[in-house]
Amino acid sequence: ICIAPNTGVAEAIQQEAQEYLSAPPSMHLIPPWIVHDARTADERAHHTLARHTYAKLQQAGAKRFSDPAVIALQKRILQAQKRGDQDDVAALRGDMKKLSADLARSAIEAVRKEGEGKVDTQVVDLYAALPTYPGTNGDYRTTLQAISVRLGQIPLSDGQPSPGAERYSAGWGTVTRTGLVLSFPWLSLHDAFNGAPAFADWLCSKGCISLRYDLHPGGSLVDDEDQ
Repeated sequence: ICIAPNTGVAEAIQQEAQEYLSAPPSMHLIPPWIVHDARTADERAHHTLARHTYAKLQQAGAKRFSDPAVIALQKRILQAQKRGDQDDVAALRGDMKKLSADLARSAIEAVRKEGEGKVDTQVVDLYAALPTYPGTNGDYRTTLQAISVRLGQIPLSDGQPSPGAERYSAGWGTVTRTGLVLSFPWLSLHDAFNGAPAFADWLCSKGCISLRYDLHPGGSLVDDEDQ
């Protein structure tokens, strides 16, 4: 937890951290707090725009689950299940699948219409090409990797992080903000010895003060004598 110097900085930190932490770990993105960033200013700008775009697509896609038409159809499916009408349930689920696909396409197009410069249209195109169900689909992994490249990745070797490349990375985490107060309730670092100082230095470089933190080692949460 820390206190940002002003609202603009607080919002920027929250956005940059959230865009990194909300991406799938398999993307192996460059963390915002990486030390000795070798990217040029243009590369960082391109990666930032791509991350903004990917986050917008994720958020837009998630909104379809609260769409009134989806909620109404869910109620009809529940009613059909209570009646034991399996034929109606199957038909309604088919309607739901089509509705969900239509809403997903509409959400993607809404982001695309923001236009080049405000969004990375190549990320939009790639996102639209993602198969609906990831599973073990090779096309899904290939397309996701193409998106990841545009978002900025740490060095990889045969599709996996090169030795030492993840020393500043986080596997997952969350960030919240209340006014100027930024909180990271959980931040799972691959290497706490390198990642934690780099993360703290990043916040300090933004002008944050009053940093407080706890470190929790990985492994079991019970005492050794209880195992």
